[in-house]
Parts: sequence; C-alpha cells; structure tokens
Amino acid sequence: MRLHNKVTFIAGASGGIGSSLVQRFLQEGSKVILADRNPSACQELLKKFGKDDQGIVIEMDVTNESQINSAFDASIKKFGKIDVVIYNAGINELKSIIDLSYAEWSKILKVNLDGGFLTSKKAMCEMKKTGGGSIIFMGSIRSKIGGENDAPYVASKHAILGLARVIATEGAKHNIRSNVICPDYIRTPLVEKQIEQLAQEHHMSKENVIKKVMLPSTVDGEFTTVEDISEVAVFCAAFPSNALTGQSILVTHGWEMG
Repeated sequence: MRLHNKVTFIAGASGGIGSSLVQRFLQEGSKVILADRNPSACQELLKKFGKDDQGIVIEMDVTNESQINSAFDASIKKFGKIDVVIYNAGINELKSIIDLSYAEWSKILKVNLDGGFLTSKKAMCEMKKTGGGSIIFMGSIRSKIGGENDAPYVASKHAILGLARVIATEGAKHNIRSNVICPDYIRTPLVEKQIEQLAQEHHMSKENVIKKVMLPSTVDGEFTTVEDISEVAVFCAAFPSNALTGQSILVTHGWEMG
C-alpha cells in the first residue's frame, strides 16, 4: 500500500470524484478526513467502504475560513498530522457572460478558487510543522482552454494553476509539493446536468451532445472516469520527491496534449 501511515484530507468528499478518492485512498492504507457540506453522505461512504476506523467525517463549508481552520484542527487532534490535502470542491453554472450576474460569478469563484486558497493556506501552516506534504487541486481541461458559457468556471480553473505553482515555489523549502489534476468531462451528476442543458440549447440528442459537443477532441470519444482521476491523485500523493511539483497533469484521453 503506497500510502500506509499517511493522512489525507479531502475537501469535497461526497461527490462522484470525491467518493472515488475516498475509496482509493483508503485502499492504499491512508487515514482519510472527509470534509464536506454533506456529512451524512460522507458517513455513508465510510460505511460502504467498511473503513469506519480509518476515517472521520467533518462538516465543512469551503467558503467559511473558520470552518476550514476548525476542520484541520480536529483532524490534527485525531491523527496528529496531515500528509495529503486534495481540494476537490467545485461548482458551475452554464451561462453566457452577458447573462451572468456578478453574484453568480462571485459564488463560483468563491467555491472554486477562494476555498482552494483558504484550504491550502491552512494546509501549508500544518505541513510546515510536520515535515511537508502534498497539496493536490482538482483542475480541469478548462484550466488550459476556454469554453462557451463557462466564464467563471474557466477563470477559476486557470487561477488554480497559478495558485498551485506559487505553493510549489513557496512550499519547496518546507518539503510541500503542489500539483493540479486536469481531467476532461467525467460523467458525474454535474456533467449529466450539463448534458441535459446542452441538449436543450442545441436541440440535439444527449448522445450527439456527447459525441459532437463534449468529446470530439478526444482520441477515442470516451469519458475519463473517476477511477482514472483517483489513480493519478494517488500517484501525486505518493511521489517521493519535489521532482513532481508545480505541474498540471492532463487526464483527457488525448484532448489537449502536452
């Protein structure tokens, strides 16, 4: 097990990617903190994976700094350290710029970017005390490219790259690494909602939305899976040196290579 005796803090643990991360990190021997606005769903995950003694659930709103700090403090009290932090919280709203209100823009950036800053700031403070660690952000193919009706999401995911690179630079002297995983579309409930919306907007079947709108630039027309993302996250978390830091790793079936 690559993460035996490690402690992993997952912000945004209850969704499709989050639940896969929880399962995979538990399998690799890590203790896991499931930090999420939906603690009941997280409790069900621990029961489902049969690892009640290997994880704890903490209710946490990533837009609330005091809740973030309290969640880390409780995690340190329970396990004594945090080796890996994964920032997986994120929301989106498909609207054109001219139809998007400032309140909607701000809400998305607050979750996708501000929450990442607050979480990683507290993580760095704790990791400095215990010899370092790995901070992993969930980016997107949209961290690299634009996208129609996607302004706040694209802006936030681009900004996460910059934040991770600064953390990699500032954190190096404390043995803190930071990387970004950038998947293409994953068939989570959020993407299912987007498929429905795009089908209505383009007057297309959901199958044609997937083939012609979502995945035409992949080499095989396939969705990336939550299991794919979890494997890359374990790889980043378990990497033994600062040789892999400040990087953005595309997991996209060949869409946007390099």
